[in-house]
Amino acid sequence: MGRRRWLLVLALTFALLPQPTPRPAARATARPIVVVAANQSSNWSGYMQGRLEKGISFHAIAADWIVPKVKQRNAGEAETSLSWIGIGGGCLDAGCTIGDDTLIQAGIGHEVNDAGDPDYYAWWEIIPLPLQRTDPPLPVRAGDRVHVAIVESATTPELWTITIANLTLGQTFTHTLMYPSSFATAEWVIERPV
Repeated sequence: MGRRRWLLVLALTFALLPQPTPRPAARATARPIVVVAANQSSNWSGYMQGRLEKGISFHAIAADWIVPKVKQRNAGEAETSLSWIGIGGGCLDAGCTIGDDTLIQAGIGHEVNDAGDPDYYAWWEIIPLPLQRTDPPLPVRAGDRVHVAIVESATTPELWTITIANLTLGQTFTHTLMYPSSFATAEWVIERPV
């Protein structure tokens, strides 16, 4: 049998075979997000996940983002905004009538002075103490990609390591400290200029 005849027989064989029945398109399903308490803030936006929704405690959080460029909104006025992640500080009950007094957080500060000059810096904070700029200072500029992580030790309870890395510049700040946390919430926030 010639090559053409084989190809014809092969083509007819495939043409006569039963064709697969088309299946209906797969449907995407998702369960609704449980909202225990929706809070509003006049100076920040972001996402907070709590023990009330998930039934778990939070012992680590990490995020990457691009440092936003800031500019003065009102001439002659200094303004500060912050982007950060943290553990604690959220609501401890469904009605959000009981707040969490513990909060360990770290991120990037972006501010302008009254002349409109921008300043970018890495920082960390444990409530009730004030915000601490990294020492030594970690260089940060608008447009840099940063990675921030807050992780509790797996072997020593309440021993935390804060890591802030400028991935664009290849530089990292790390700080380890003891801090008692409620472990009740994890959040990623950007605060608007104030």
